[in-house]
Amino acid sequence: MNKRNNIFFWVVLAVVSVGMLTRLFGLPSNVSPMLAVILFGAAYFSRKSWSIALPIALYFLVDLYLNNVVYAQYFDGFQIIGSTGVYIAIIAIVGLAIFMLRKVSIASVFISSLAAAVVFFLVTNFHSMLTMPEYTKDLSGLMNSYTAGIPFFRATLVSTLIYSTVLFTSAELFLKRPSLQSKAEVLDANI
Repeated sequence: MNKRNNIFFWVVLAVVSVGMLTRLFGLPSNVSPMLAVILFGAAYFSRKSWSIALPIALYFLVDLYLNNVVYAQYFDGFQIIGSTGVYIAIIAIVGLAIFMLRKVSIASVFISSLAAAVVFFLVTNFHSMLTMPEYTKDLSGLMNSYTAGIPFFRATLVSTLIYSTVLFTSAELFLKRPSLQSKAEVLDANI
């Protein structure tokens, strides 16, 4: 691995890690870089296992902290796992992104960002209908769950599109930028 690729790996690792940890910062509901950094990791990690393992592990660790320290008063006892619907959505989005972002382009980033927001909305609200007592376990309950989630979907969609635009544009500019060479290296190459 050359120095530039090594640096890029660490940048991708840092971006995905910080993006997943932003849940600790108390951002407004669903205004998060989470889906964008999941897409970013799926597009740029050469080992696709990192694309799924890192977001899942970090989401799990943040869940442990939030559910057992910050929101402990709302739970009876220690919480190991938060919403399994979110984990299922993350796995689905990574799979989708690996397929859709084999070649990064404006269109593929836009479509995968839109798809990620829709998948997250559908999976997490379906899971809410199945697990929350306020929803009947039928089509009516599912529609009520989706209706209740619409205000959150707007924020998820807009934030995913904005964060994806910034992340992917920055990455592509870095990757397409000519490497910096010293004047001596350039002179040696021209001799």
